[in-house]
Amino acid sequence: VDQRGYPERSAVTGTLMRGVQDPMLRDFIEESIMECFHFVSSIMNQDKCKFSERLFTCFAEKGREAGDLKKKMIQSYINYLKFYEFLFSYFFQGCEDWDENY
Repeated sequence: VDQRGYPERSAVTGTLMRGVQDPMLRDFIEESIMECFHFVSSIMNQDKCKFSERLFTCFAEKGREAGDLKKKMIQSYINYLKFYEFLFSYFFQGCEDWDENY
């Protein structure tokens, strides 16, 4: 997170790309992160909690798109989503409105 408590794209990208070997999956993850950060950053007047919530929603939608990827990439993507769960629990720390069952 940056000094204001918002997720940083470069940190998210670096962390999520660690250990991902498949070039197609790497491209998918990089593209998803860029698109989601671009989309969420374009929405004005949002606090860090709302920003993180929208970013999480965007990543989840991108995850659904991954259903068309090769079968060997599915396990890597499951690991990717598990890491997101951890990552976003960190981002939402202190956000009272965050629904744990999101």
